[in-house]
Amino acid sequence: MYTINITFKVPHDIYDEWVRWMQQSWQPEISESIDGADFQMHRLLGHDDKHGTTAIFQLYLPSRALLNQYLENRETTLQQHIIDKWGENILFFRTILERLD
Repeated sequence: MYTINITFKVPHDIYDEWVRWMQQSWQPEISESIDGADFQMHRLLGHDDKHGTTAIFQLYLPSRALLNQYLENRETTLQQHIIDKWGENILFFRTILERLD
């Protein structure tokens, strides 16, 4: 199992709109384009969020083949959709995790 963990810093004044956009546009695009993928969104609690809310999007992929498919075919496009919609208002970075059984 692989997890793509994308951490976002979202200004407070656009946070609710951003969450709706993620749920209505970005997440369905992932669901339609990657069979077998699952995901969750979280809000980070217990830290200073003076400069915005920290949100986490986790994409779960059951195989290395699906991870590679995402990285090679979808990641750049999905990142560009965020940039096109939100510009420099949303900061984000990703990490990739491999579950150890």
